Amino acid sequence: MDHQALVRGRFLAPLCLALALAAAACGGGDAPTPAALRTPTPTTPAPTATPTPVAATPADASATLNPRRVHTSPDRAVEIAVEAGEFPQAIQRVVAELEFDAAALSIIDIIRGPFLGASPRLLSQDVNNRTGKGSITLERKEAGAAFTLTGRVFTLVVRAKPEAAAGEHPLTLKGLTIIYADGRQTTLAATTAVVAVSLPPTPTPSATPKGTP
Repeated sequence: MDHQALVRGRFLAPLCLALALAAAACGGGDAPTPAALRTPTPTTPAPTATPTPVAATPADASATLNPRRVHTSPDRAVEIAVEAGEFPQAIQRVVAELEFDAAALSIIDIIRGPFLGASPRLLSQDVNNRTGKGSITLERKEAGAAFTLTGRVFTLVVRAKPEAAAGEHPLTLKGLTIIYADGRQTTLAATTAVVAVSLPPTPTPSATPKGTP
């Protein structure tokens, strides 16, 4: 490199730097901001669902259908009780989920029992006799201290349909959810009863006595 080129290089380098700084000062708004200097956009965290508090199931707690097997005939009704026990805590509400053979059975009434105290409220009764599914919710009227509960929650009045076929038809308590006064809950295991339908005997026509000649 000759002497003149070296002089030009020393002169042009500061000039280029000065021009670059001037351009950044005048039109720097269009220049991209380095990633390290960018302010991160705040993000709103997704709301977290509050889990339902689950209570431990007491060792003696159970749900049963009583009787477990009952006999009837078409167009006649029988009673099957939903019973539970034993719960040494204050219970506020129970929710029963049912499933039954809708081709042969229908639920025509629900009789409240003493499990939740005197005259519990029937909060909801959604029983579909066409699909064979139902949900029943009962709530205790009286508020008070913990007490031991056991016995009949409610009684189902079940009718065999007039077109019911002879045989055994199931009615299942799919689950009985116990909701305590403090919001905790526990669900008891499913249990099934059988409604055995028998057709009445077909009357045999009596022989016509022959006349005396």
